[in-house]
Amino acid sequence: MRRWILPLAACLLLFAGNARAQSTGQISGTVTEPDGGPVAGATVAIAALSRTVVTNEQGRYALANVPAGTHTVMASRIGRASVTRQVTVAAGQTATANFTLAETALVLDEVVAIGYGTATRAEVTGAVSSIRSEDIAQVVAPNPIDALKGRVPGVDITLNSPEPGATARVRIRGARSISASNDPLFVVDGIPIQGDLRDIDQNSIETIDVLKDASAVAVYGSRGANGVVLITTKRGRSGPTRFSYSTAIGQSRLLEPVDLMNAEEFVEMRREVARAGGTYNCPAGTACAAGDSAILDPLSWANYRAGVDTDWQGEILREGNLQNHELSMAGGGENTQFRVGAGWVDQEGITLGQGFDARRGSVSLTHNSGRLNLQASVQGSRTFREVGVGARLWDEALFNSPLGRAVNEDGTRPFRPTGDDLRVNPVLEGENNIRELTRTNFLGTFSGTLELMDGVSLVSSFGPQISTETDGSFVGTLTRSNAGTTLPRAFVDVERRQSYTWSTYLQLDRALGNDHRVQGTFLYEQANVRTEFDSLGANDLPYSHQLWYNLRTGSGATVVNSSLAEFSLQSLMGRVNYTLRDRYALTLTGRLDGSSVLAPGNKSAFFPAAAFMWRVSEEPFMEGVGFVDDVKLRLSVGRTGNSAIAPYQTQGQLSQQSYTFGTQLVVIGFAPGSIPNRELRWETTDKYNAGLDFTVLGSRVRGTLDVYRENTHDLLLQRALPPTTGYQSVLQNVGSTTNAGVELGISTTNVDGWHGLTWETDFNVSTNRNRITALQAGSYFDVGSGRWVNAPINVNYDYEYVGVWQTPDSAMARQMCGCKPGDIRVADTNGDGVLNSDDRMFVGNHYNFPSWQGSLNNRFAYAGFDLSVLATGRWGYTVRNGFVEAYTNLQGRFNGRAVDYWTPSNPTNANPRPNAGGRGTYGASSYFQDGSHIRIRDITLGYRLPESLVGRMGGQGMRVYVRAQDPFIYAPDFEGWDPESGFNIGDGNQTFSQPDVGGPAYRTFFLGADLTF
Repeated sequence: MRRWILPLAACLLLFAGNARAQSTGQISGTVTEPDGGPVAGATVAIAALSRTVVTNEQGRYALANVPAGTHTVMASRIGRASVTRQVTVAAGQTATANFTLAETALVLDEVVAIGYGTATRAEVTGAVSSIRSEDIAQVVAPNPIDALKGRVPGVDITLNSPEPGATARVRIRGARSISASNDPLFVVDGIPIQGDLRDIDQNSIETIDVLKDASAVAVYGSRGANGVVLITTKRGRSGPTRFSYSTAIGQSRLLEPVDLMNAEEFVEMRREVARAGGTYNCPAGTACAAGDSAILDPLSWANYRAGVDTDWQGEILREGNLQNHELSMAGGGENTQFRVGAGWVDQEGITLGQGFDARRGSVSLTHNSGRLNLQASVQGSRTFREVGVGARLWDEALFNSPLGRAVNEDGTRPFRPTGDDLRVNPVLEGENNIRELTRTNFLGTFSGTLELMDGVSLVSSFGPQISTETDGSFVGTLTRSNAGTTLPRAFVDVERRQSYTWSTYLQLDRALGNDHRVQGTFLYEQANVRTEFDSLGANDLPYSHQLWYNLRTGSGATVVNSSLAEFSLQSLMGRVNYTLRDRYALTLTGRLDGSSVLAPGNKSAFFPAAAFMWRVSEEPFMEGVGFVDDVKLRLSVGRTGNSAIAPYQTQGQLSQQSYTFGTQLVVIGFAPGSIPNRELRWETTDKYNAGLDFTVLGSRVRGTLDVYRENTHDLLLQRALPPTTGYQSVLQNVGSTTNAGVELGISTTNVDGWHGLTWETDFNVSTNRNRITALQAGSYFDVGSGRWVNAPINVNYDYEYVGVWQTPDSAMARQMCGCKPGDIRVADTNGDGVLNSDDRMFVGNHYNFPSWQGSLNNRFAYAGFDLSVLATGRWGYTVRNGFVEAYTNLQGRFNGRAVDYWTPSNPTNANPRPNAGGRGTYGASSYFQDGSHIRIRDITLGYRLPESLVGRMGGQGMRVYVRAQDPFIYAPDFEGWDPESGFNIGDGNQTFSQPDVGGPAYRTFFLGADLTF
């Protein structure tokens, strides 16, 4: 009997197969752009059947074995509006369904990256904001993150300095940690990276998605508290190989020079200092040679009589330039596609000795073989940054007396322009302080996706990253620190970092009948980071051109140091999304992270999140509301972490000590350096978010509105210990903070094709309020650390500047503070008639917490021409302006800004009387200024040449443009270079290089072209 079973089963299978073939058909077609170009990588899906397929490089697709009948088919792609249509399939026949996907900025059908997958914006239950490659290309900058500046609600991006290649400060929904990092997590093609986006080829970026609320970031668990920035890179497309080339060449000039005192104004300030001290031996209110010769050194006195008046600012300034070149090619066959790109950014700064050179490349391969999809991409970069002496060079230039000569009569430069031993020639200081930062980085992403069955796929990806960073410093003889006599010295630091992330996850997308849909992601992930550091330095180098490459020729090693740090992370994550009738959705997410940096018993933590989505526009009661196209309400709650604990931080560490023992002068030993704390845990943040996504008026108005609150607890803070313990403090999980805010983003189509004119506008604004809710040991304030419960993490705490004490108030000045006319006057806030520390107060909003920030971007297009104007703003914040503090000191020894100051004959309230003691006891109160500003970020005018003309030249498309970047800043109450970073200055008392600290702002004008062929 058994011998009949196998033939019978085969017949039954054959019959079933024939029956299935007779009752099913096929849907095929193409997905194209509005101009007819193919859209590769688009998803074509029949949701009711949980059937999906991805278009090839020619934009073609085919859905086989589709049951006969009418089906709803949707085509979608990241950055494009999805299209849905009804398709009728006849048994044994092929139905054709072609789709055209237009680019879109913000609509509910747009597909976005959500971490370990993608979803349409209509399906997203979390707070996710996106920008496209076109938006990124609108700004030419060495760091791609600069393109996000002011463009995404709730994301605050400021450069630490305008220097070429400077680092950026990124905050998503404010700062929540006091001592740990507030930087977001950067993820490239699913791989968390070490470093920032300066390692990424900007031309290879297709979209940047910012995850902000708990539902969105919970998939990254202990690393998601500060938000997540997802970068999706471009892929190849099938069809003939297409080349594209973009170039931009620009020149940079100082936005506004510092109005310094000239020679006569400088001498008059020194006279006033002497008069205030009673040492100017001339009749009151007059000047005389005897008095001037006494207040000036002999060289300055001689130069003053000779009419020397040097502009040191001009000596270290130059016309900067920036060029950007990007070349890419993409193509492939039906199963295999590729993309190769390369870019070069070269920037010469406007300050002597500063520049940045970045060479980046990317390669991407995609191969489809039946149910298997393989992808591989590699990003490689080498950046070279010239730092020089950094911000301290400006100290040297702006402090130097205009009475010093920049160049001698014989053409040489004097090392000390005047008789002041603290000042040297800033040009020589800049030329003989050399510091170069070189970084090489490779990032790979290798992934495979196997479709196990309809709607079920297994994905595995591996992402290694290898980087080496060298920091070399050379200090020549003709520098202030070596005093023009000491032989050169040099130092070099080398950091080598290796990391990898391996992720394997199962994806589920199944429809249960016509009303229910279940999507799931189940992940296992491992990550490891290993960092090695070496440092070496030497003195008395015999020649200068060796820099730091032959240190053994010096007098011996002065600095020898090395270290190793390594940590691992192991994670499990699950995310389930249930959708009912395409109207309601519930998302549940949980991630379990285990880390090697935590002590036994506390090595793991669980981070859950839940979110609910309601498409209000799908309800029957909305049918009569004609102006509403789509409205979606989102609610989310969850917990995320901040992986702020460094390797070995939970363990007690030893510190090296030197001491005298017996006849040995120096003995090296070790002593306990820090107390162990095995109870340390990750900082955790509980996030709450309510959001609304909408499109109205025929999609002419599209927007998002989010309201959020975030409570962070288990903050890492040092708690003071009694001296009897032998330690000063211990790091513990104490304290908490809260952030709350509102974000609004609106995009409008104001004019759509009226006489060929199109006008679109993007607007966003956000606000964030931060406060400390608890400190260590139940205390309510820590004045020494600048922390108060119910106040923000960062505050300005000082006296309130009122003006300058005037002569009629002499008696009151003596009584209240021992002051005299011409001194700074501050407010007696408690009204007790005495000025002391009890009168200090909070002064404005700290720089980190503006009242609001946002941007306005307008785009116009007409008859081949396009015009865009982008403005950004930060408003309602106060800075302690170090620029004013340093260069308006009025103590007489060094030069500074030409300002209105108090004298007996000029009783102004603007600035105090010049005095050898500077601005006096209350001088800091006068340094606080309102930094509110609006910046014109970009103005671009372009023209797209007619295709017929470009075709005769062998191309497919060409656009030329002129661009002005950062041409204007409106800051009505700020004095200085730039209210975002120009209020920071170098420390003139130090001799080391100081990069990423302040510096002058500049505007850049570009001429560029984009060509495809």
